[in-house]
Amino acid sequence: MKIALSSAAVLGCATLASCGLAGGGSSVGASAGDVAKAWEQPIPRATCGDADRPEPALSGQIPLSERVSLRSAAGYTCNLELVGQYQGEGAEIQHASFGDCSYYNQSSAYNRLGELRPTRGVAVVDVADSSSPQLTAILNTTAMLSPWESLKANTPRRLLAAMNGGVPSGGPELDVYDLSADCRQPVLLSSAVLHDGSHLGHEGEFAPDGMTYWGSSTSDYFAIDMRNPAEPEYMLTWLPPETGTHGLSVSKDGSRTYFTQANAFGAMQGDANNGFVITDTSDVQARKPEAEVRIVGGYTWGDGGEAQHTIPVKIGGKPFLVHVDEFGSGGLGGHAAWTWACANDLPPWGMVRLFDISDETEPQLASKLMLDINDPANCPSTLPDNAERLVFGYDSHYCAVDDPENTRIVACAWFVSGLRVFDVSDPYHPKEFGYYIPPVAPSLELGSGNNFSGLCESTDWILDQPRIRRDRNEIWFTSMCGGFQVVKFTKPLP
Repeated sequence: MKIALSSAAVLGCATLASCGLAGGGSSVGASAGDVAKAWEQPIPRATCGDADRPEPALSGQIPLSERVSLRSAAGYTCNLELVGQYQGEGAEIQHASFGDCSYYNQSSAYNRLGELRPTRGVAVVDVADSSSPQLTAILNTTAMLSPWESLKANTPRRLLAAMNGGVPSGGPELDVYDLSADCRQPVLLSSAVLHDGSHLGHEGEFAPDGMTYWGSSTSDYFAIDMRNPAEPEYMLTWLPPETGTHGLSVSKDGSRTYFTQANAFGAMQGDANNGFVITDTSDVQARKPEAEVRIVGGYTWGDGGEAQHTIPVKIGGKPFLVHVDEFGSGGLGGHAAWTWACANDLPPWGMVRLFDISDETEPQLASKLMLDINDPANCPSTLPDNAERLVFGYDSHYCAVDDPENTRIVACAWFVSGLRVFDVSDPYHPKEFGYYIPPVAPSLELGSGNNFSGLCESTDWILDQPRIRRDRNEIWFTSMCGGFQVVKFTKPLP
C-alpha cells in the first residue's frame, strides 16, 4: 500500500524524520517546534469596480472595528452584485441544483427555545427568474431533515439524494428523489435504511454517471448501488489508511475516487497526515462481485486540518485536483487552535489547494488559494476579530468550478469571509477575481446551535457549495442568515 505523501516538502523539512514524522505521514510525536513553516505568500487581490464596496482591510478580513460599529452589516462586494434572494428561514450547510432549481437544507431544525421548526427540511427553490427565486416545496422525509453535507443532485439521472445526519427520531436512511418530471416538485423514490443500520450520513457524492452514491460517516466511506434508485443497495465499506473521513469526488469515468483524509486536529497534535488519497474504484464502477478499492497515490500536509472535499478538474487540458480544508493548522479547537497556529508561524485558518495529478502516484502541489487572512504574519490583526467565536472564523469550506473539463473559475464558501471567486486559468499563479460578503439579516431567528456570537448581527456565514452558472453569468449560493441568493458577475470572466 503506497501513498506518495511528500510531507517533507509541504512542511519545509529536509526529510520526514526531521519533521518528526515517519514515512507515510504517520506521527511519531512531533512537537510544535518540529512543524516548520508551510505557507507561501497570499495570492494577488482582486481589482474591484467603481460601484463596489470593497473590503476595508486584508483580503478575507472583517475587522473587529467593522463588526462592533455594525458597518459590516451592509456587506462588501467586488465584481459581484446581488440579483435575487429568497431568505426563508436561512440556510445551513449544503446546496445542490438541477436545471432551474436549487435545493438546500435550511437553518437549524430547532429554534432558540429548542423547539422543532414546523417548516424544517430541504427547501426547493425555483430560480427560473433569477431576480425572484420562489419556494416551491419543502422536503421533510427523515434524511432531508438533517442531511448535513450529503445533499447532492445528479444531472444525468435527474436524482437528488441525502443521508440522514442524525435526526434524533430517525434511523440511518438514504432518501432519493426523482427530479425528472418537475424539478420544482421532487418525487420521493426511496427512504431506505442501508446495510446494518450503522451508517449515519455526514458527507456524500454521486459518481458522475449517477449509478453510484458514495457516503461518508466521518469514520468510513461506503458505496451504494443506485442503478435502481427506488431500491438502492449497499455494496461495500472502505477506510482510508489514516485519520478520519469527510468529503470525496469521483472521476468522470468512475475509475478514480478522491477521498479526503480528514485530520480534525492538524499539526497541533503532532500529525501532518491531513490530505487526500487517490484510489482505483474501477471494480465498484464495473460491479465486480469481490470489488476492491486500491490506493494509487495521495498527499498529506500539516498546515491545514479536517480535509473537507475534493474536485477533479482539467485546466488547460491537464488534470488537477481542487482540495479544500475546513480548519487551519491547529485543527478543531477554535481560538486555542488559531493561537497555537499563529505562535508556530502556521496558517490559522483553512484554505484551498490545487494539485497537479498528471502522475497519480506522485501528486504535486501547484498552488494555494491563500488569502491575506491565512498568512500567519497577519495574526496580530486577524486573531482579535474572532476572539468570541467558538469555532470557525476565516475558514474555507466548500468550492465549485465553472466547468470541470475546462476550469477557469473556482468559487468557494469561506465562512465569515464570504463567497470568494478565483481565476485559476494559470493554476500555478492563481489570483483573486472577486468576492461577495452578504449583508446580514439580524431579524432572522436562527437555532441556538448556529447562532455564534455576532452571527446575523454583524456578520454572516457562507458554508455551502456554490453553483457557478456561466450560461447566466451568475453564482447561486446560500448563507446562514440570508438563505438562497443569486449574484451576477459585473466584470468579464476569464
